[in-house]
Amino acid sequence: MKEEVNVLILIFQITTSQMEPEMKNHTLMLADTEGEKNKWVVALSELHRILKRNNLPNTAALKAKELVDHTSPFIKNALSGVVIDPDRLVIGTEEGLFCLDMDRSEMARVGDGKKIHQLEYIVEEQLLIVLSGKQRHVRLVPIRALDDGDVEWMKVRNASPINSLSGR
Repeated sequence: MKEEVNVLILIFQITTSQMEPEMKNHTLMLADTEGEKNKWVVALSELHRILKRNNLPNTAALKAKELVDHTSPFIKNALSGVVIDPDRLVIGTEEGLFCLDMDRSEMARVGDGKKIHQLEYIVEEQLLIVLSGKQRHVRLVPIRALDDGDVEWMKVRNASPINSLSGR
């Protein structure tokens, strides 16, 4: 009869940081034997030593960040959103337009509190096209309005009611 091994001693955790302390990922692994577990630990430790010694650049294609708690009413009321740059995201909600700055972990209201139905971003023009309000008016919002609250939104005349937009 085969001797039963305590499975808990064969489970080990690998923590990866992609050489950036704030980007830690944890993975649990289960080895078949104690010897196999030890081989993995030695191999991964050696790999870690080589990576640190060679000072390799970070080649991560994606970087996950929690922007807002998923249970927040803000997220539940989100109607549209666009990525402005790697550090900023603009979200249209029932309560208005919000800019999420991931570098500073800040969220700020932009403009008045009118419902934002749809957003489009034209990179070449540095311009947001916003479909907002009860009458679904089209407004043009310069990107600098995200940083400067005094920048006016331009209302497009004779363009309502609009059901949807396309900035492409």
